[in-house]
Amino acid sequence: MDLNNLTEYRFYCTTSGMIVKTLKNIPANISVDGEVLIIWLPFIMSSSFGCQILFSTYSSTESVYLRNRNNNSWSAWKEFTLS
Repeated sequence: MDLNNLTEYRFYCTTSGMIVKTLKNIPANISVDGEVLIIWLPFIMSSSFGCQILFSTYSSTESVYLRNRNNNSWSAWKEFTLS
């Protein structure tokens, strides 16, 4: 599954590292051994604009990654580590 193609308002969740390993366009430093939840939030139900949020948990580390889509172009992922 290519995250660049997830443009419908949905929640995607997996606890399988095997599935996470197959995802394309995920943050480069994400652990594939934890749980992953992906949310696409379109702007006014348009798939050309919006933001994608990825929550990742591994052991005691929890991170949130955020990127946006503007006129069909994705920004780089930004990481926020939760403590």
